[in-house]
Amino acid sequence: MKRVNIGIAALSVALLTGCSEPAPEAAIEASTDEHGWPSAYAEYIRTEYGDEYFREDEMPFALIYVDDNTEPELLIDSGSEAGGEYILTYYDGQVVEGHFSRIGSKYIQYGGLIYTDTGHQDYYPVEITELKDGRFTIIGSGVRYVSEDDWKKMTTDENYPYILTYEWEEQPVTEEEFNAHIAELLDESKLQYAEKYHSYADMLEILDNWG
Repeated sequence: MKRVNIGIAALSVALLTGCSEPAPEAAIEASTDEHGWPSAYAEYIRTEYGDEYFREDEMPFALIYVDDNTEPELLIDSGSEAGGEYILTYYDGQVVEGHFSRIGSKYIQYGGLIYTDTGHQDYYPVEITELKDGRFTIIGSGVRYVSEDDWKKMTTDENYPYILTYEWEEQPVTEEEFNAHIAELLDESKLQYAEKYHSYADMLEILDNWG
């Protein structure tokens, strides 16, 4: 069954076992593909989306290298915060799907780490996800936000400063502690965005003719 709207309805997925934290809606596709990752990715996007899902001018697909092997991951950008992003990896003959609830994820090439920190309306969640051996595992998370108390003061006092409250793993922390937790898990200077996006038709052409 094809997806109806990536911004509203996502697949119901089973969590991968053995993760220290739940993976971001990660699931293993039931079918394996004897022709390798290009054919498996092509089958996935044909099955999940079809040629009428995206406009011709939309460019939601990108090949990226997250983990430390030579087979790329496939990034699928829904184009909306509600739909988030999907990252597919190919492991042991299967497509594994990771769902990220926000768009704008960055990653460390061949470093196995994905960093998502986009937000809006004074609420900015942070998630650090590790991709290893075909598993997406959240290894750290926090949030920056304007508290209700500070928001009320800002709306009544034009001179009241913009103040963010910080939490890491649901515990209150200072801004310095928040940044230190991130630094313990990854080097932000190595993060990058996907460099080149493709349309549905172009992505299929690349995959169908790979190699």
